[in-house]
Amino acid sequence: MSNATGIAATSTTRLWSRLAAASVVVWAFVMSCTPLVDFDIWWHLKTAELIVQRGALPFGDWFTFTENDAAWVDLHWGFQLLARLIYGVAGVPGLVFATALALSMTVAIGFLTFGHKLHPSMQVAVWSLAAIGLSGRSLARPELVTIVALAIWLWILERQKQHPRWLWLLPFVQWLWSNCHALSVLGLVVASAFTADVILRLKLRSGEVGSPSQPSIASLGKLWAALILASFANPYLEAGAFFPWVLFQKLSSEQAFYATRIEEFLPPLEFMRQVGFRSWHFDAVILLWLITLMSFGIRAWLPAKDSKAGMRVDWFKLMLFVAFSFLGWKMLRNLSLLVVVAANVAVDNLGSTDGDEIRKRFLPGALQSVSNARLLMIQVAVILVLGVCHVTGHWGQWTGSFEGFGFSERTNWFAHRAAVFAGQPRMPDRAFVSNIGQAGVFIFHNSPERLVFMDGRLEVCSRRTFETFELALALMAKGDPSFVNLLGGRDEHGQLPSVVLDTRASRAAILGLVRIPTWRMVFADEVAVVFIESSLADELRLPAVAR
Repeated sequence: MSNATGIAATSTTRLWSRLAAASVVVWAFVMSCTPLVDFDIWWHLKTAELIVQRGALPFGDWFTFTENDAAWVDLHWGFQLLARLIYGVAGVPGLVFATALALSMTVAIGFLTFGHKLHPSMQVAVWSLAAIGLSGRSLARPELVTIVALAIWLWILERQKQHPRWLWLLPFVQWLWSNCHALSVLGLVVASAFTADVILRLKLRSGEVGSPSQPSIASLGKLWAALILASFANPYLEAGAFFPWVLFQKLSSEQAFYATRIEEFLPPLEFMRQVGFRSWHFDAVILLWLITLMSFGIRAWLPAKDSKAGMRVDWFKLMLFVAFSFLGWKMLRNLSLLVVVAANVAVDNLGSTDGDEIRKRFLPGALQSVSNARLLMIQVAVILVLGVCHVTGHWGQWTGSFEGFGFSERTNWFAHRAAVFAGQPRMPDRAFVSNIGQAGVFIFHNSPERLVFMDGRLEVCSRRTFETFELALALMAKGDPSFVNLLGGRDEHGQLPSVVLDTRASRAAILGLVRIPTWRMVFADEVAVVFIESSLADELRLPAVAR
């Protein structure tokens, strides 16, 4: 009778553990279903359209009249073609759905990586924090490929202990990754940590030496050759392979400049100083990072689950955690990568330790008497309530964030109407678009026939152009007509660029420009306004729009 009761309890716990894991994956999907807000997706979509039309990838700039002689290493082309396919079939809802699917897949792969190594309730807690952290980057960007690819790398490296041949999937993953996002170099970072761990274990002659879980040095050499070959297998060859390092150097040396202008380049500590703990996404990442940090101590000092365990410190996981902590603490945009690594490392560390000992030491006394199945039931109920709160909008109200649930664009966010207006026949072929994000919207509707002064492609646009861009806006705000000297002069038709100003970010420039009699505001809505020279406005019979 006792055995039957134990079997029934185990069966119930197993059922609820699966339901809990599924609920976290679904919750990650629901939390990531937020209205589209990312500006970069528009120039990505336009690039894909031109690639298909021209049958060629860009090697020089296609979209600006200030950097038209600059080289453009577009390693995002694979993502761009996929995004364009999705957009062509399902529009913006399809992009939002695909973004949420990618982030929820990352969580699902995390659950599969270590299986039931860690107690289900603890695993659910860790990946719930990861889901909140990842949903903060629910943007239709190439970094989605990096997030998923990183999770796949960790899954393959963990499972190669039972399936050594799976290591040879990594060069294929690396090849796809290298043709979708510049951060594919992180695959080589993971491979370096894994190789160093193998060599260290051989040197220390741990109990794992010679076991099937450890590839030979010869096998690793062949794997490295395949990975390097995969990294060079892009249309830009060595320029593409080394481009991540070039971009990293640029953003590192000029981070102070960009961080004051673009929030995602802020160091997290500076963001914390400015915002405090008012961002739930950021708070979840910090808590997850602290749990992962503590997990190394727990693994080292508490009894191991396996009495025959070798080294109590997994040097591979430690090196990974240190490397991605460095990246994550360097700038906000890298925190999603830290989340993937930290969650996997925490689950592995805690799963290598006696679960009963962890429960006894770290769970409150009231929860220690709760059965495993009941604890999982509580977690499922909490996740269900939070999911409903997100769908109904209450989550956004509680957290003070603008993210709501939806599959459309955020209302009055993108300057579509202003861009279409500025792209009418006989309007200038060039445009100065304030808010470099809205420049992507202009590009989507009007390029390559019409070019912009600067857009959000920092790998193409230089700091000098950015500084000129800001100076022009400052002169506009003062009502100083000399700003035209910074716009590149008149074109072959004798026209100056049109000026498209974002109503949220460029209010001062709008108020200043209306005071200059040689310029006229000919379009305005809630998102943006359009100015052209008064003489051209008279020629096109465009009256001034009321302020």
